[in-house]
Amino acid sequence: MTPEEIKVQRAYIPYWKIVDANGVKKIHREFKFKNFQQALAFTNRPGVIAEKKDHHPSIHDNFGG
Repeated sequence: MTPEEIKVQRAYIPYWKIVDANGVKKIHREFKFKNFQQALAFTNRPGVIAEKKDHHPSIHDNFGG
């Protein structure tokens, strides 16, 4: 996307950050949960949607308790 398109789209994802990963711009957001079960349940929800769309984002579940 162009810088102008990114600016417009950011309005739809206000809590997400744009990060640079080795020259590739990506969106990133961190979520925190009270326990591992909540974290895992949350992680599985976008996983189901991603599988249906044949899109496999990088999702990291790191619950340290």
